[in-house]
Amino acid sequence: TNDVTNDPRVHNREWARELELVSFAGYQLRIPGAETLGVFALFSKHPILPAEDALLDALSGTLALTIQQAQGEEALRKSEFFMNKLLETIPIPVFYKDRAGRYLGFNKTFEAFFGKSKEALIGKSVFDINPTELAEVYHAQDCNLFGNPAVQVYDSQVLDAHGAMHDVIFHKASLTDTQGAITGLVGAILDVTKRKHAEEELQRYSAELKKSNNELKDALANVKQLTGMLPICASC
Repeated sequence: TNDVTNDPRVHNREWARELELVSFAGYQLRIPGAETLGVFALFSKHPILPAEDALLDALSGTLALTIQQAQGEEALRKSEFFMNKLLETIPIPVFYKDRAGRYLGFNKTFEAFFGKSKEALIGKSVFDINPTELAEVYHAQDCNLFGNPAVQVYDSQVLDAHGAMHDVIFHKASLTDTQGAITGLVGAILDVTKRKHAEEELQRYSAELKKSNNELKDALANVKQLTGMLPICASC
């Protein structure tokens, strides 16, 4: 309206007269297909011309997009904060990479395992932090995952910051955007060195026990032959 002092839609017309206001305009801050974010409103001491009205209407659309982007960025910041906190609570090395295989993030356990700081790892590839023969295995598996988006699990080995080799199981999954395009991968490293050593030790004991049992059977058979005694049950 260009007559705020007389327009019944203006609640405080006396206030408008005191400030010598002439016009008022209000525009919904709304993006097509989305909910209204608010209202862009203003008073003026001169009439609002049609060209100015059209300009303000277009400006309201730009403001709506800006607000939506800011809200999206804030939501993203909150999401990243939550994700970082979540990663730090996981007691095994966890990481995520972009489509080119460069590290974008990881938890403190990952940093400690490789003995490198966040600054030294961000943007690096497996070839930058691992021996070539191991890096080639990891890279080949990453490429396979990018070519066949899914969950990937495989046994391998990893060299830690102290030069010790660990038997591990990699758990990886491809990451996609809202359009389904692959953007990277997320992975975790499960150290099974102690478990594998325990399994090997168990197998060794089992083999020794089997050997001892066979030797005992042979000894009992020899006793039977030498003494002419009745058959002896080895399990008695």
